[in-house]
Parts: sequence; structure tokens; C-alpha cells
Amino acid sequence: MWTRWEDKCSESETDTRTDAGRNSRRRSRAGDRAGVCHRRGQGVGQGVRADPAAASTGQQGVGRGGHHRCGHRPRRTAVELEIEKVTVESTSDCWRIWYYLLEAAGLDVQLVNARDVKNVPGRPKTDKLDSVWLAKLTEKGLLRPSFVPPAPIRRLRDYTRLRVDLTRERTRYWQPLEKLLENALIKVSTVASTLDTLSARDMIEALIAGKRDPRRLADLARGRRMKTKRPALIKALHGRFDDHHGELARMLLDQIDTLSGQIGTPTTHIDHLLAQADADGGVVTDETAATGPSTVERLAEIPGIGRAGAQSILDASMSSRRRKWSL
Repeated sequence: MWTRWEDKCSESETDTRTDAGRNSRRRSRAGDRAGVCHRRGQGVGQGVRADPAAASTGQQGVGRGGHHRCGHRPRRTAVELEIEKVTVESTSDCWRIWYYLLEAAGLDVQLVNARDVKNVPGRPKTDKLDSVWLAKLTEKGLLRPSFVPPAPIRRLRDYTRLRVDLTRERTRYWQPLEKLLENALIKVSTVASTLDTLSARDMIEALIAGKRDPRRLADLARGRRMKTKRPALIKALHGRFDDHHGELARMLLDQIDTLSGQIGTPTTHIDHLLAQADADGGVVTDETAATGPSTVERLAEIPGIGRAGAQSILDASMSSRRRKWSL
């Protein structure tokens, strides 16, 4: 009898565990269906060298349409399945191309920081599993999107950042030019504020042309302040500037002039985009400013800012009210 009672208890415990497991799975499925913010969501995870992996959620659960690895497949699948929201994981700069492609297709796309979704204990780190996890979180509305500026501001930033890079590159050529003049005992930079002034440029051009008389070189000074420094200029221009110095200086000046011309191209586009933003109300903040000088001109009136600095400030702050952080 003891044996039969033990077997009956064992069978009862087994049935209890089976029922508990069944009820747990039912609660899990019910929990998956509860709190859904988007009936159809898609997660896109990508690596640095691999095509993106995407997973979609729908009425049939995660993976509707399958996981796929192909350049334009996530966009086509999202459009075909009528995905309500697509989540792209930020990985280096690889997210940009997929975000822009999905955005151009008219989809509601959000960018999330990888650190908010990848650190899940017990789950291996792969693009395929990341896309499944992103799709689940997207469906529940549990992700905090990062700010991505709209297309007009992205274009403005591209131009302003390129101008900064070109300006830095041009500065790199002024430095060896100054060192070259110092090696030739031409200390014009100790008298003139910088070598890119009109007076210093005329003197360097004259040296390249073969003129060596310090007094005649000093006569090329422009402006009242430079003309009052004539004795110091004569002393600074008394050196040993040879032909090979002139050849090297010519090459450096040509490179500087080329970069100056290239800097003018993005500056033209920046002026146009900011003028368009002013016209659309994207920069002007009050009626008084709308009827007066432009926002760039008002900021440029601040000592030490200048027109280029004002444009960079507007580039960084145009959407500051909408963003939390920028990638």
C-alpha cells in the first residue's frame, strides 16, 4: 500500500508540474499579447562589415516574414508587411545608410542606442538575435529613441563640418609657410598679426617674384597701423630669401588658395540653407527679428563670434528644443 501511495503522490506531483508549466506558458503568451503599442514592428541590427539582419513582429509573433540578410530586403519587407515602426540599432556610422533608406521609403523609423538594448544577460550577441530583440521591444514601445536631425539640418551640418575640415587643412599650410620664412630669416610674422593679411601676402608675393630690397618690400604695407611699423618691417624683411625658398612658398600659397576656393563652395550652400530656414521660420524666434537683420547677422555682432561662428552655432542649436542627445 505504501508503494501505491508513493506512486500516486509521484503522479500527482508530475501532473501538478505539468499544469504549472502549461499555465506558465499560457500566461507568457498572454503577456506577449498584452501591452502592445505597435501591431507590426521591425528591428534592424547590423555589424560593421555585414549586411543588416531584420526581424518583424505581427499577429503570428516575432519573425513574421523570417529573418533576412540582404542590402535592401529590410526596406522591401517593411513596406510589404505594412510595418508601423522600424527600430535601427546605432552601430558606429553603419546605421546611417539603413536609417536613411527606410526613412526615404516613408516608414516611421527610430534610432536607439546600442547600450540600451544589447546588455541582456544570458543572450549571445549576434545581429540576428539583436533584430529579434529589437522587434519585441519595438512592439511593446519600450525603447527610448535617439534624436536624428531632419534632412535639411543634416545637409546643413554636412556643409558646416566640411568647411571646418577645410579650414583646418588650410591652417596646416600656413604653419609650414611661416617656418619657411623664418628659415630664410624673414620675420614678417613678428610684425604683422598673421600671414594671411593683405600686407603680408603682398610682401611674400614680392619675395617670390625676386624682389629682395627690404625698403621696397616695406612700402607694400597697407593700412595705417602697418605703415607706422615701417622700421620694424624693414628689419624683419632683411634676410636670405633664395630662389628655392620662393619655389616652396609658391607651392604652399597655391595650395592655400585652392583650399580657400573650396571653402567658398560650402559657405554658399550654408548661406542658402540658413536663409531658407529663416524664411520658413526655422531660425527666427520672434516677430521683431523677422523684420530686422537675419539671425546670422545678429549673432555675428557679438564680439569674437563672426559670421562663420554664428552659422556653426545655428547649426548646432537649430533643433535643440527637440533633441535629447545626438549621434
